[in-house]
Parts: sequence; C-alpha cells; structure tokens
Amino acid sequence: MRAKQDQSDTTQLVYAWHQDESYVPTRDKSLTSIWVALEDATLENGCLWVVPGSHRMGFMYPSRRTQSPKFQSHHPECYGFDLDKAVPLEVTTGTVVVFNGYLLHSSGMNASTRTRKSFGLHLCNSWCVLPWRIEGGTHAWADDRGIVSVSGIDPYFWKGSRKMGSPIFVWSDSDLGASDAIH
Repeated sequence: MRAKQDQSDTTQLVYAWHQDESYVPTRDKSLTSIWVALEDATLENGCLWVVPGSHRMGFMYPSRRTQSPKFQSHHPECYGFDLDKAVPLEVTTGTVVVFNGYLLHSSGMNASTRTRKSFGLHLCNSWCVLPWRIEGGTHAWADDRGIVSVSGIDPYFWKGSRKMGSPIFVWSDSDLGASDAIH
C-alpha cells in the first residue's frame, strides 16, 4: 500500500515519469500493473498521470536523473516522449486501474490537506525470470524468488522462494478458488 501524505510532509514520494517494466523486467512484455484507489485521487492530491498509447510499441524509453523540480524522487525519469499527450487519471475510491508495464506514467505531489492512499500489484507470466536482485550472479537465472504463483505451476519451483514477511493469498488450480495463506 502507498500513502501520499498531505502537503505538510516534505518527504513524500513523488514518482517521475517511468515504466514499471524497468523495475520488474519480464523480458516477454507480460507485465501488467494494477493500481487501486483506496481514497479519491485528484489533481490536488497527486493522482496518476499517463501517456495514452505509450505502451503500444513495446519500447523502453531512456531514463536519467530527474530533471524537474516537480519530482522530488530518487527514481530516474523517462524522457524522449511527447509530454503534451499526458492526461490525469482522476478517480474515485475503489477504482481499479489496469495497465501494461510499458505505459508511461507518473504521479505528482500531494498539495491537499488529506492523504491519498492506493494499492499496487504487478502480475506477469510465470515463465518470466526476474533478474532484478542478482547478488553475485550474472545471468537471468539468478532471479528474485519472492513471488507467488496464482495460477498453474511455478516452472521454477526447484529454485525455492524467499520467505514473505506477511501472508499473501493465492488460488490453487486444484481447489478452484479456495485460498491458502503463504508466508
């Protein structure tokens, strides 16, 4: 869960223009991002902004240190796209936004007097090897196994997985909908 604190918090996270695929590199372009508004998201409290259609070419835009003072984030910012095409996604509580991992998006500073909470989730093909935490390895097989299969069989089960800090609920194909808590 993410909470954008109100305007009094000078350390709040502000996300520069980015593509989720750069943080969760699926390589097969299967990354799907799900963002749920737990409170209304408005221009004033830092709603999401997107560049419609920016995912269609499957192109990873170049990135650099954030140039804009608007984004006080340690995350790099994408560039080389038409910012004039960006549109805000002002949504009400409970709205679910689903988008491709290649979609350019950002969120601004919360200038309101209340928080703006949201929940994010990333899904990808279970055959993806996720090389984002290669410690001492140099190949894509050295992936982060802090993942949970929600359907089918994990093709990399033999690698094991790191213990998750809190329960995650998944559905098994064998029981068609019954939930099991995994730690």
